[in-house]
Amino acid sequence: MSGQICLDYPRGTLHALEQRLQAAEGLLRGTKFMWKRETKRMADGLKSVVLEVRCPWGNNYVLAQQIPGMEGQWYGPFRELSSSVVKGHPSLSPEFPLGIRAVRFDVKPGAAVLIAAFYETYFKCVADMCEDENGRECCSIQMGCHQRLEFCETSKEIPPYDGHHIAVYVTEFDECYTRLKAAGINCH
Repeated sequence: MSGQICLDYPRGTLHALEQRLQAAEGLLRGTKFMWKRETKRMADGLKSVVLEVRCPWGNNYVLAQQIPGMEGQWYGPFRELSSSVVKGHPSLSPEFPLGIRAVRFDVKPGAAVLIAAFYETYFKCVADMCEDENGRECCSIQMGCHQRLEFCETSKEIPPYDGHHIAVYVTEFDECYTRLKAAGINCH
């Protein structure tokens, strides 16, 4: 995938995660694995200490501290979920992420505004135009409570589609499907 998956971790746990990444460096030498620590402004406008990580297979992740005010909460489709709701889940350990803040896709220049219009028209999503931390034009689509799809323009070459896919929350599915079908958009 050309882009990044942004995961949120409980506040105060990135240092331990950073130590685990350091410990893995020798084992993953010779792969695409790499990481660095940065302070960045996310497309949602919030500044955050992040770890940018590329896995051994080349997928890019941004591991960030949880959004302030969300401590102890997981991200759900409509609202935050308290840890008591998911009691017994293995990810209650602070070494696991609390949820996906964003999936960020690289798109060609001029595409972000068109993608925003598509999501607003067919999915009735809230779409905001913004700039990411590198000054790139982006559209940010709200897809759940504190969760977004971000489409950021880039002049770099974007590799051909590789079959990746994601699942999203869709409210009023029947109406959405009807709008897509009426427009001749093939849904699979």
